[in-house]
Amino acid sequence: MSRSVTIAGMTGHLQRNTQNSVPNTNGTIREIQRGLTTLGYSPGPVDGVMGKDTQLAIYQYQQAFGLPIDGKPSTQLLQSIRSQAVQPTPAQSRALTKDDVIEIQQHLTQMGFAPGDNDGVVDSRLESAIYAYQREFDLTPADGQPSVMLLSSLRSNNSAASSPAPSNLPPIRVPMASNLRRAEKTLYYECEKDLNDARQREGLPEIRLISRSEAQADEEERQQKMISEVTRNMLTQGGTAGLGVPEGKSYLEAMADQSNKLVAQQIARGNARVQDMANLQQQRAQVQAAQLEIQRCAAEKAN
Repeated sequence: MSRSVTIAGMTGHLQRNTQNSVPNTNGTIREIQRGLTTLGYSPGPVDGVMGKDTQLAIYQYQQAFGLPIDGKPSTQLLQSIRSQAVQPTPAQSRALTKDDVIEIQQHLTQMGFAPGDNDGVVDSRLESAIYAYQREFDLTPADGQPSVMLLSSLRSNNSAASSPAPSNLPPIRVPMASNLRRAEKTLYYECEKDLNDARQREGLPEIRLISRSEAQADEEERQQKMISEVTRNMLTQGGTAGLGVPEGKSYLEAMADQSNKLVAQQIARGNARVQDMANLQQQRAQVQAAQLEIQRCAAEKAN
């Protein structure tokens, strides 16, 4: 006996298949959902719930493979799906440890997918989170199940997402001694890399080793900027010569206004010089601290 029905815009003949039915258990529905997902159908999350998406996916599979069309789970359906499903490769089928599952949960939590507790237990919350991740990152099969392939993808994507942005602070330029041997320089550069990896994670400015000649050039550039600033101040300071007297003011009043402006400029320049000196002292302290870090690191590597 059959009757014509429409499911989600698809019309076909539903046939009674009571003799071939299987218990509508959570585990059976999960296996069917997982198999349908592997074969390219869209039964929704692998949650063991017979929702509309699962019913439609079963209907489509039954129609495609010439099975009795009833949109329901059955022994025949399950056996057919098992025979059609692609077997995983050895690398993909390796059994996950509890630590692997905990790591999956931790990655999903860090990426905002809310898998529940990081306890190594595969439950409905974890499966829903895995399914959401698989859909967002176009992983196949999107079956909501933990796997080696899923763990590898999480490690890659979470590492990229959590990598700190490079610091926008100017680097600390640390001069190296000119009498270092090649092996010592190699240790210094290794330490520079190791320290900068840690500093980047903490959002600190990087350390950049420079030669003595580069350090000398930096100092000459700093002194030249200071001379230029002093010269510019002398040229722009001016005086009362050629002072224009605004209408309605006496010459003395205009001269007083000009004097007040000059005093304000001097105070501003003085404050700027104080700030420049403070910045210079801070930079030198940073260089000294970085030098000690490099030297301590190199000594540890040498021993």
